[in-house]
Amino acid sequence: MLLAAVVAGGLFLAGLLLQGVTAALVLLVVAAGLVTLTRHTWPLLSSGQRVARAAIVAGVVAIAVVKLVNR
Repeated sequence: MLLAAVVAGGLFLAGLLLQGVTAALVLLVVAAGLVTLTRHTWPLLSSGQRVARAAIVAGVVAIAVVKLVNR
């Protein structure tokens, strides 16, 4: 589990440092992983945790869109 977090963090950092389509694709892979994690843990989360998790996924997708538009 720790390895998965390190890989996700590394991919997120790479997406922030890269530019254009490559950065957007890397960030969308991270967002897809977060959505998968959220899907499996949704019933266990409180409403506040659900809002936070949705905001994080939305933020990663928003950064991907900005990277794609500013290529």
